[in-house]
Amino acid sequence: MCKKKSVKIPGNDNHHFKTTNGRYCYPGNKKNFLIKSIYFLIFIITMTIGYITNDFSSTYNCTFWEGLQNSCKEKNINFLNFSGGDINHPDMHIHQRNKVHDLISSEIFDGLIINTGTLFHFASKDDIDRFYEKFDHIPIINLGNKYRNITTVHIDNETGVHAGIVHLIQIHGLKKIAFIRGPVSSKEAESRYNAYKNTLGEYGIDFDVNLIETGNFTINSGSNCLEKLLTHNTHIEAVVAANDYMALGVLNKAREMGIVVPNEIAIMGFDDIGEGQFSLIPLTTVRQPILKQIEKAVELLYDSVINKKIIADVVLPTELVVRRSCGCLSETALNAYISVNTDQNKLTIGDLKKDSLVIIKQLKENNKKKNMDNSAKMQNFLLLFIDYMEHEKIEKALLQVDKMVNRIALDADIDINEWQNFLSDFIKAVIPYINNNKSTLLRADSFFHQVRILINEMGLNSYKYHKFKSDLETERVRWINGSLVSIFDLDELIYNIAKSLPSMGLESYYLSLYEDMNPECGYSRLILSYQNNTLHTIQPGGIRFKTMDLLPESIKKSEELVNCVVDVLYHREEQYGFVIFKTHPKRIIFERLTEQISSALKGALLIQENTDKENKLKILLDDQKKRSEELENAYTALKDNQKKMIISEKMASLGRMTAGIAHEMNTPLAAVRATMEEFNVLVNEYKQSIGNPDITIEDHYEIIDDMKKSIDLAKKATERVVNYVHSIKFQTRDLSPKQHLIFKLKPVIEDSILLLNHYLGTNNCTISINSDNDQIELFGSPVRLSQVITNLVTNAINALKRKGGGHIEMDLISDDSEVKILIKDTGDGIEKDNLPRIFDPLFTTNSFDGGTGLGLSIVHDIITGDFEGSIEVASIPGEGTTFILHFPKPRSH
Repeated sequence: MCKKKSVKIPGNDNHHFKTTNGRYCYPGNKKNFLIKSIYFLIFIITMTIGYITNDFSSTYNCTFWEGLQNSCKEKNINFLNFSGGDINHPDMHIHQRNKVHDLISSEIFDGLIINTGTLFHFASKDDIDRFYEKFDHIPIINLGNKYRNITTVHIDNETGVHAGIVHLIQIHGLKKIAFIRGPVSSKEAESRYNAYKNTLGEYGIDFDVNLIETGNFTINSGSNCLEKLLTHNTHIEAVVAANDYMALGVLNKAREMGIVVPNEIAIMGFDDIGEGQFSLIPLTTVRQPILKQIEKAVELLYDSVINKKIIADVVLPTELVVRRSCGCLSETALNAYISVNTDQNKLTIGDLKKDSLVIIKQLKENNKKKNMDNSAKMQNFLLLFIDYMEHEKIEKALLQVDKMVNRIALDADIDINEWQNFLSDFIKAVIPYINNNKSTLLRADSFFHQVRILINEMGLNSYKYHKFKSDLETERVRWINGSLVSIFDLDELIYNIAKSLPSMGLESYYLSLYEDMNPECGYSRLILSYQNNTLHTIQPGGIRFKTMDLLPESIKKSEELVNCVVDVLYHREEQYGFVIFKTHPKRIIFERLTEQISSALKGALLIQENTDKENKLKILLDDQKKRSEELENAYTALKDNQKKMIISEKMASLGRMTAGIAHEMNTPLAAVRATMEEFNVLVNEYKQSIGNPDITIEDHYEIIDDMKKSIDLAKKATERVVNYVHSIKFQTRDLSPKQHLIFKLKPVIEDSILLLNHYLGTNNCTISINSDNDQIELFGSPVRLSQVITNLVTNAINALKRKGGGHIEMDLISDDSEVKILIKDTGDGIEKDNLPRIFDPLFTTNSFDGGTGLGLSIVHDIITGDFEGSIEVASIPGEGTTFILHFPKPRSH
């Protein structure tokens, strides 16, 4: 692949003649225009184009490739073929091949030719749009159907089908004509189908939906469609298929079913592929000018890129080719008829010599194909014939003819019909010179008869030879597959691929794997390079290069990528890399090779991956063994720290509770002490009043009443202490799960809050309990619930104290399915990012206030474990938090 260069033009130091992707920038100085033009001719900068089609497994697609090879060679153009399967094919194996299109970039390619007629049979409009978006910055010529207002080379599908249907109606008198259409998404298939319907209407034949079936352009689909057609039609006179492969499927199925073609059913196809011409019953078809299409597409792309021309769409004509499958004799057989009239003027062999140039000119006009229009070869044949007629040395003449046919067969595959047509034209041209007497005519007839036999033998031998080559290639592919499938070492596999592929006749091939097996990383490594029949040594690990470059720079400098095919290596949805084969259009085995290399790579990569995993596992096990003691020590330390933090949390809770106890106990005990002191005064006063005549009975009663009041005050203060002690005892005792019981909810909550009264007061907080039903019950441990309430209310107090205090509201709700407790505050709230983590052990947002992060974790464990309930939280930062506790209703236990 030649690298694009910048060529400096003498005499103009301020301007350069530059190319970027084939786009030429001409300096504006007209004075140097002639110099620039001359330098343009001298410094030819190779243009590189890409050709995109679905595959190269068919003669149809290989003919396009062959035409591309010839057209690009004439214009000194490099080209690469991309065989990426149908876009969005339902078969994932084929659909994965679409990934090869990701390797096409504007850095490499000056333009693209896209064979749309082969690509979009299964693609939606969105699929097609996504396909073209990959190539937004690359000039494109469409080949087949028009998309996206891109210049397109069409063929006249409608006229071809129309001519074929008219032939069946007018020449053969057929009316019940079935049609096998292609995929509905194919524009070409639909245009052929519409031409069929329109032609029937033109001749007054009613359209019958029962005579329509849909195939997918394959031989099998043609066979299946004929079976379906015959299930609901008692008699069909003809079947027209939207392409030759489906028509051949109909032909094969008819033979299997004992239907005689064309006597019982006439058959017509479209495309004129080689298989149709050489089938047991030659196929009548519509010939599309494949070579002319690709030649025109290359010409348009060249003009668009190099000459900056604005290109219009091109429509090329099609041609009806009549053969035996419709009921006609072949053109070759008809052309072989020679009319001999012995009463014509008496020309001789001598006259034939004089008129040879005129005869050669006439023969050349009658034979259009390149392998038959060579004037020198025609003249040699004429001279051989004249020599034979003069000397009657038949063996010498036939040997010379055999050499000539063999020489042409080496240049191109021999076409028996073209040779027979040439011979028929030749006989017609020379018949006036040999029918002057019966003896001369018989000698000539013997020569022509033996030449026809020779041509037929050569055609048969050519067929056998190509079949032998095909069988040989198939056998080689099978042998290569056998040699690769049992190798699981990647290096050994690459070595065997390198050793095996030369036997397939490949000039060059390159195998690259995506770095880290990731096609998205942008880099690949070339691990196998076989260039111009020489295997190159590559450093371990391969040569790294940008994937979009297709090859490393060192390789591209010395390799012209002409007749190359790019294909991807993959297994199911895994993409490994890609291969580039340099080969001939007639050698299409690379697609099978790619599949086998992909399968072999999959096995080797799996083994390597398992080996790598085993090695890594061994290292990890060794490392684990070395670190086991450290991990054990770390685990022990972690457990110790957890215990310490739990103790810290308990001590913090105990400290808060102790402060509350001191406050709550001190107040009533102080009251008892005061009343006892007052009582002691009253007792002394009463004692002194005994025997005092000034003290009346009313005074005694008054002293007694005062004493009673003191006793009542002391009693109330004492009862308050007793109740508080009861709450402390309730909070500090524990119940095992077996001691769970049904208890009333509200008293437990009130007792829990009683212990927090001091903490509430010192932080300017208040709390209210709202409940429509004071008889709500739960099943479980009251102590555990008290721990939950204490923790959650303490959290609420801590959230409010940073705002200087506030109100906490608690709602107790019971319905038919559950019991809920809502604890709401108007504190700081919890950040959104922290909400999912608040119940995690050791997580806290109050580390600077002494929080350990265990309180809410303990709450969560108690509610979900002891009570089989759940807890959720809703919070708005800056506005407050609500904890919602869900408990199941008590059942009969």
